[in-house]
Amino acid sequence: MTLNTDNSGQFSNLERQVLRMNVALIDGIRDVLSTAWVGTFIGIAGAILAIYFYYSSRKRSIIAFQEMHEKLLGGMLPKAITILYDGNKIPKLSRYTAIIWNAGENTINGSDIVSSNPVRVRLKDKSLKILDSRIIETTRDFLGIKCIYPSQDDIAVELYFDYIDAKDGFTLEILHTGDPNSAELCGSIKGIPNGLTNYGLLPASAAAKKSNRIHLKSGFFISKSFSGWIVFIGGIVFFVGNLFFPLQFRSGFYFNNKPIDYLYTYLGAIYIIIGLRLILRLRRRFPNTLKFHKLEDRW
Repeated sequence: MTLNTDNSGQFSNLERQVLRMNVALIDGIRDVLSTAWVGTFIGIAGAILAIYFYYSSRKRSIIAFQEMHEKLLGGMLPKAITILYDGNKIPKLSRYTAIIWNAGENTINGSDIVSSNPVRVRLKDKSLKILDSRIIETTRDFLGIKCIYPSQDDIAVELYFDYIDAKDGFTLEILHTGDPNSAELCGSIKGIPNGLTNYGLLPASAAAKKSNRIHLKSGFFISKSFSGWIVFIGGIVFFVGNLFFPLQFRSGFYFNNKPIDYLYTYLGAIYIIIGLRLILRLRRRFPNTLKFHKLEDRW
């Protein structure tokens, strides 16, 4: 900006006021940036942005699944009771349910399935038998998803598809004569050296509900996801409170005879991360288009 002076070389009153305002603004910005919590906030915000851009730009090939094992009939039944399936006597009846989807960013083609080790659900004991199998739901109708039984292996159901884009997937159900945990999903796909990724039990299964509980000495229990929210909210309270209300959140701890003024800010950040890990680990991971309540359809 060019400043005009009068004949005596002095600034006009208006220009002096503008100079004072600019100096005050610069001093105000400098005072804010020199505050300790601002540097901490900028550093943490920068780390969060770096993590966000990293996750949004990565390209991965991942086929993931969540599963559920159920015993429908058999086991402790009296000998006088006979279980028949399609007119044939069976010792017990169990059901295996799996939601399988592309959890990465790259498209997975059906030609990438390794023919010598196809994607399949197999029983662990050759004395067992698969009774029936079906695909009960897909994210889109034209993915070419199908299950084949009998397959190359008499105790396995092979799975094939034309392609699966990111967040595409399907729901599979199998009836078999084994114990609930007798079925397992396995197979190899080119470009995925670690194989299929198991994201744990489906949230509606009894085992998942039991594993999601923290039992207290009083006999009551709380869910791990609820405890994650408690830790997460507590971390936010410490983090924000110590930044904006340092006197009320003074830690009382010293290092080299100097008070650690923003200890609760760092502890709050740690609690936020721990809480998020608990919440995200226990969340429903499969695509929203695969509604879990549809699994209640019976054979």
